Amino acid sequence: MPVQPDLEAVRRKQAQLEAAYSAWIAEKAKYEILAFADQDDIVCHYPDGHTEVVYAAEKS
Repeated sequence: MPVQPDLEAVRRKQAQLEAAYSAWIAEKAKYEILAFADQDDIVCHYPDGHTEVVYAAEKS
C-alpha cells in the first residue's frame, strides 16, 4: 500500500522553496546578467535595469 504524502507539509515546503528562490534571483540580478523566456522571446535583464531581446521568436 503506497504511503500518501502529507499535502500540507508539501505545500509549506513549496512555499519556503519559492521564497528562497525569489530571494536568490533578486540578489543574483543585482550583479549578473540573467536571461529569461518572455512570451517565447529570450530577454536578458542587466543589473542596471535595462533589458535586451537576444532572440525574438517568430510570430505567426
